[in-house]
Amino acid sequence: MEKHIIIPAVCLLLEREGAWFVGRRENTGYCDGCLNMPAGHIDPDETPREAAVREAKEEVGVDVDAHAIEFVHVQYNRNADGRHDRTHYYFKVDAAGLDPVNTEPHKCSEVLWIPVGERLEEFVPFMSEALAAYLKGEAYSEFYEVK
Repeated sequence: MEKHIIIPAVCLLLEREGAWFVGRRENTGYCDGCLNMPAGHIDPDETPREAAVREAKEEVGVDVDAHAIEFVHVQYNRNADGRHDRTHYYFKVDAAGLDPVNTEPHKCSEVLWIPVGERLEEFVPFMSEALAAYLKGEAYSEFYEVK
């Protein structure tokens, strides 16, 4: 029997004064035009928290303390063909005093602050559902991709 593959990733909710810092995907081949939180895969030698710190630096140019980020949600994403499922760990970052920027303009057409909980319909579908669940106080959600 083939082993089940699960790809781990992190998503960062950079929050300041009632707003989230988001970007609009471009030239990625996946959900281009959708809003997206800073996010990325967890490397083999990392914990989710370590990956969150690294992704904050790589994607939006901010240094965050691993102990200053708060785990808020996990989502299991079931792949449409039943292989290569994903697990996304969501971490909230208090962005007061941080000045995030778009460090990946080749993959992100714009960055902006949006009010917390608004414009969820514009996000990548799995992230939209995870954020809605998080806002309802749910620590866990599942997303089923459709072909």
